[in-house]
Amino acid sequence: MGDSTKSQQKTVPIPEQVLFKRILHELKVNPNDDEIKFACLIILSKLEKLTLKKQQKTEFYSLFTTHFIIRMLNTPEYETLATDMLEQVKQLTPDELKPYEAVILEKIPDFFQPIIQKLESKPVELLNHLLESEKRQNLTETGLKTLENLFREKNSNRKIFKKIFKVATIYLDSLSFETLCALSTRASLELRFWIELGVHEKSNADLLEYCDLLNAITILDKMSSELEHIELDETYEISDENLEIALSVSKFMNESCLVVVQEFAEIDTRNFTDEKLDEMGGSVVGQFTGLMRQPFLKYIARFYSLGMHVDFAVSKQASFDKHILEMVNSEGSGINFEWFMPLACDLQENHDSKFTIELGEFLMKKAGNECSELASYLESLMIEKIN
Repeated sequence: MGDSTKSQQKTVPIPEQVLFKRILHELKVNPNDDEIKFACLIILSKLEKLTLKKQQKTEFYSLFTTHFIIRMLNTPEYETLATDMLEQVKQLTPDELKPYEAVILEKIPDFFQPIIQKLESKPVELLNHLLESEKRQNLTETGLKTLENLFREKNSNRKIFKKIFKVATIYLDSLSFETLCALSTRASLELRFWIELGVHEKSNADLLEYCDLLNAITILDKMSSELEHIELDETYEISDENLEIALSVSKFMNESCLVVVQEFAEIDTRNFTDEKLDEMGGSVVGQFTGLMRQPFLKYIARFYSLGMHVDFAVSKQASFDKHILEMVNSEGSGINFEWFMPLACDLQENHDSKFTIELGEFLMKKAGNECSELASYLESLMIEKIN
C-alpha cells in the first residue's frame, strides 16, 4: 500500500510544467497574435518555481519573431528575457538581426561581442555557458584564468562541482598542473564520499549522480597519467614545488582509492546487520551492473600500475592484496583482467604473500592461452617462486 502511494506520487505532473506546455500550445496555434504572446509572457513571469531546460528554452524562444523580440527589448520588464532570446537568434539565424543592429546596439552596446569574451570575468556565468554549449570553445586567456580560479575554489558546494567536473573534462589539456592537482583532490574526495557513504537516507540528497562520478574518474585518470610521467619519464620537467604538490595529491588519491577498493571487494559478500546506519544503509556499489563498475575498476588498475602507489597501499593497508583478489574475483564485475597484470606483477615481485600468489594464479587462469607479455612475465615470476 505504502509503495503504491509513493509510486503514484512520482507520476504526478509538475503544475508549472503542465502550464508551460499549455503556453507552448497557445503560441503554436496563434503564431501571429501579439496579444496572446504578451499574455503568455505575463503568465510565464508568474511561474517562479519553473525551471526550463535548454531544449525547452530553445523551443519557447523560437515561437517569437525577431521583430516581436525587439518590441520586448524596449519594454523594461522583458529586457532580460529579450536579450536571451536575441542571443539564440544570433547563434541560429544571425542574418535576421541585421535590420535591427542599430536598435540592439543602442540598448545592448556589447551584444555582438563574442559571448565568451563577455563572460570571461564572470566565473559562474562562464561555467554555465560552457556547460550548456556541451562542446569545447576557444577561451580567452582571461577566461581560462577565471575558470581555473573557480576550479581551485575549495569552498564550492556539490551543486557547483557537478558542473565543474563536467566542464573540466572538456578543458583538461588546457589546465595548469596546479589546477589539475586541486581538481584531482576534490574528485578523489567525492569518489570516496560517494562510494563509502553509500545510499544512506540522511546523505542521499548530497550525493553526486553516477555521470558526475564518471567525470571525476576522467579527471583522476588524467592525474594518474601525470604521475606516471613523473615516476617513469626521466625527461619530464617539474619544479620542486609542483613535485611536492604532486606527491601530496598522490598520497590523498591513494588513501581514497583504498576505501574504494575495499568497497568493491566486500560488496558481494557483506551482510548488513543491525549496526547499519539506517534502513537504507548499504554501499552504492551494490547497485552497479558489471558495465557500470568498469570505469572504476579500470581507474584502480591504472592507479596501482605504479610501483610507488602499490608500496604505499601495502604499507597502509595490510589486507590490500586480499581486497584486490576479492575485487577482481567479484561476480559480475565486468572486469578486463589484463588491466590488473601490472599490479599483479608488482605484488608478486615485491610483496610476497598468500593472497598475492592466489591473485597471480587467478589472473593466469583467466588469461588462458592468449597470454600477453605481462601475463608471460607474471607466469615466470610465479614459477621462480615455486622453484
